[in-house]
Amino acid sequence: MSTLSNNPLTPSAPGMIASGKALIIDVFSRFWFSIPDYQRPYLWGKEQVIDLLEDVWFATCNQPTKEYFLGSMVIQQTNFSAAQNYIEADLLDGQQRITTLLLIFAVLRDISTNQQLRQNCNSFICQEGDKFTGTPQKVRLQYLIRYLPNHFIQDIVIKDQGTLNRADLEVKSESTDLTEANMAKALLAIHNYFGKLTTNQIEDFAVFLFTKVLLIYVSSDNLQDAFRLFTILNNRGVPLTNADILKAWNLGAIPNSNDRATYAKIWESIEGEYGNDEFDRLLSHVRSIYVKDKARENLLTEFEDNIYKKGFLQKGRDTFNVIKEYAQIYDLLYWLNDEHDHLTNWFKNLITVMGWGIPSVEWVPPLLYFYKKFGVEENSLLDTFLLKLDNKFSADWLLQPSLTQRINNMNAILKEIEKATSPTSVIENKNIFQIDINRLTPILENNLYDKSYARYLLFKLEFLKKDHSSQFQDFKYLTIEHILPQNPDSGSQWRTDFTQEQIEHWVHKMGNLILLSRSKNSSLGNREFQDKKHKYFTKSVDALPNSLQIMQLNEWNLKLLQERHQQLTRELIAHYQKKG
Repeated sequence: MSTLSNNPLTPSAPGMIASGKALIIDVFSRFWFSIPDYQRPYLWGKEQVIDLLEDVWFATCNQPTKEYFLGSMVIQQTNFSAAQNYIEADLLDGQQRITTLLLIFAVLRDISTNQQLRQNCNSFICQEGDKFTGTPQKVRLQYLIRYLPNHFIQDIVIKDQGTLNRADLEVKSESTDLTEANMAKALLAIHNYFGKLTTNQIEDFAVFLFTKVLLIYVSSDNLQDAFRLFTILNNRGVPLTNADILKAWNLGAIPNSNDRATYAKIWESIEGEYGNDEFDRLLSHVRSIYVKDKARENLLTEFEDNIYKKGFLQKGRDTFNVIKEYAQIYDLLYWLNDEHDHLTNWFKNLITVMGWGIPSVEWVPPLLYFYKKFGVEENSLLDTFLLKLDNKFSADWLLQPSLTQRINNMNAILKEIEKATSPTSVIENKNIFQIDINRLTPILENNLYDKSYARYLLFKLEFLKKDHSSQFQDFKYLTIEHILPQNPDSGSQWRTDFTQEQIEHWVHKMGNLILLSRSKNSSLGNREFQDKKHKYFTKSVDALPNSLQIMQLNEWNLKLLQERHQQLTRELIAHYQKKG
């Protein structure tokens, strides 16, 4: 088996971008990779790993003499040796594929009896140390800030027969470190795949992989150019998120490598807690707080043009510290992780209602900003602000102005918070919390069941009835049920107590609806009132005080329905008119 091709590497001249192609045998003989602090963990799962193996094996069998293009990688060149023809580089794009190939070499080494194949795999994984020549051990791939993956590579990947301990790999596959866990899962998948091939097939696979499979590399020695490439190009199967790119921008603005590693760990800790989508949502909230206008571009452009260029925030430490602080506030106010009992149960219960009932989150930035500026020294002020914020946002939702107008109304609150010198001046501002009660009242009085806000209003009524000595339980379900069925059986008591016209008029109104903390059961929905109450409602309304009142009744007729409807409507209108 050959050891190197004759292809020379194309280094990056100072300030220039270079590109070239390299066979796998060159990539793992002439490149030394570091995974920089701004990179994501190793995230490939079994499906992506098997896809790569199957693609290479298919090409091995069907086009054994042709080169096979596996993908590309983007690197920031940190050192180049013309004499020895090697490049040291930070791997910006291609981490998932390069890591997977390294793991494949480790498995090939451990399952093969061919000494030449084993030696080649070992040399691709690391350079052996030699005390007589002063040659240090050098690993082909290292993580700059992740201890466990480096430890895994040292103990499992580099170590001869290190991948054969299946029990150990299964334990590590449950690691809380995503890179370590996914590496372990990948090794298990690779072993399973090669277990289906013969010895000759495995050797054919290795020959083709080393000598016919190639990667395109794009390289720059300039960090900012490398970040631009990182921004533009995505990794196959693991697209870069807004958070990844924003992190890269800000790490690039921190000159000290130790500081970069520290802030990268802070960022990854927050991102790991929330997940990609929720973390992007938090970043969007931060954008709203600083820009106070409707987003008209993608998140990255908004940060660059409307925050950084306008001097609201500086790239680097300033941004990391702001996001860390808002993450802590978000964790407390939105996710209610209140270890030190800063918040009242009243506040927590209303947040639960809003989180369950309101599908959009434009109300969150004003809440975060209010807390950041004024703190929580007086719980009553925070509670009052949330009451007004909830009423304003939900009333806008019910009244259905344009989305732009609803966002503008939240931005008006943000602007008032910015210029206010006290929380009271925000809370007492009538203009930003103004609600058109005359238009809202008929909405509350009309049919509710088929509206997107039905569950929210019914849950809000539960909130108004609750004494708040405790929090709402963690509901798995919250479903809406009719007391008077939508289509009562002929001959039932329902048909005696209600005419068809009355059913059509009243069945979907607030007074005939209750919340249940269970999934719907259509087979019980048409039962007579007493039967339905005991077999369907029992144990499904215990934590819902408004719904629980129905359990005290022995019948359900038009008079009771009308009275309940009027009462609930009055309660909501009174709540929307509260001054504080």
